[in-house]
Amino acid sequence: MATLTWTGTTSTAWSTSTNWNPNSAAGGPGTTDNCYVDGSVTVNIASTGDETGILSLHVASSYTGTIGESGSPLDLVTCRQINFSGQGDAYFKAVMAGTSDDVTVRTSSMAANAVNIDSTGTINRVNILQGRANVQGGTISTLNNGHVGGRMGDTQCTVESGVTAVSATNLISGRISSAQTLAGTVNVNGGVLEITDSAGLNGGTSILNLNGGTLVAKGTSTYTLLNVFSGKADFTGDGRAKTVTNMNVYTGGVVDLRNGSNSITMSNNPIVFGDGRVLATGQTLTLKVK
Repeated sequence: MATLTWTGTTSTAWSTSTNWNPNSAAGGPGTTDNCYVDGSVTVNIASTGDETGILSLHVASSYTGTIGESGSPLDLVTCRQINFSGQGDAYFKAVMAGTSDDVTVRTSSMAANAVNIDSTGTINRVNILQGRANVQGGTISTLNNGHVGGRMGDTQCTVESGVTAVSATNLISGRISSAQTLAGTVNVNGGVLEITDSAGLNGGTSILNLNGGTLVAKGTSTYTLLNVFSGKADFTGDGRAKTVTNMNVYTGGVVDLRNGSNSITMSNNPIVFGDGRVLATGQTLTLKVK
C-alpha cells in the first residue's frame, strides 16, 4: 500500500508514474494506492484511457485544476473511496460496490459541471454534502444530499436519465432533480425534490416520506405510497398524467393537486389526519378523515 501525491511534473496524464510523488509503479497508481491531490500544484489531470483501479482518491479544496473531461472521465475502474473538495470541474467513472464504498462531494463550486459521477456498475453510496454534482450512470444504492443546517443554494444533485436506478434517497437540504427512478424509501427532510421526467419516482412497494421541504412532481410518475408528514407535495407545475396509489396527509402537510388538467389519478382514497390539507379544483376526491 502506498500514499501518492499528484505533482504533474511530467504531464497531465494520470497514468504516468513520474507525475506522482513518490513515483507510482509503471502505468500509474494501482489497486493498493491512496492518491492525494493536495492543491500544491494546479496541473490538470487527464484520462489516457488506460487507468487501473485504486484504493482511494482525495482531492483538497485548494486544488483548482480539472480532472478528466466530458466524454473522457478519469476511469478509476474500481475504487473504495472518492473524497472531492476541489474547485475545478471533475469527471469520474468507477465501480464502487463494496458496503463501505463512498463518493463524498464537499465543494463550494455550484458550476453546472462541478462534479460528474459515472459508473458501469454499482456505487454503494453517494454523499453530496456541499456543491453541485451530476450522477450520470450506474446503479446508486444510496444517495444522500445536503446536511443539517444547510441552505437551499448550498447543495444540488442532478440524477440524469443514464442512471439505471437509485435504490434509496435521503434529502436533508438543497435540491435533487431526478430524471430517473428513485426506488426504495425516499426521505425528504428539507429542500426540494424535483421529479423531471417519466421514469417514475417510486415503483413497486416503495415509499416517499415528506418530512419537510417540497416535492415538485413533474413527468408521468407513479407514486406508490406518499406520506406527507409536513411540507408540501406540489403537483401544480405539470399537467401530464400521474398516479398516486396511496396517500396519507398529516397535520402540517399540504398536497396541492391543482394542475389545471385534472390529470392525477388516485387509485385509493387519500387519508387525511388532523389538520392535513389536500387542495384540488375541478377534481372529485373522496377523502378519509381521521
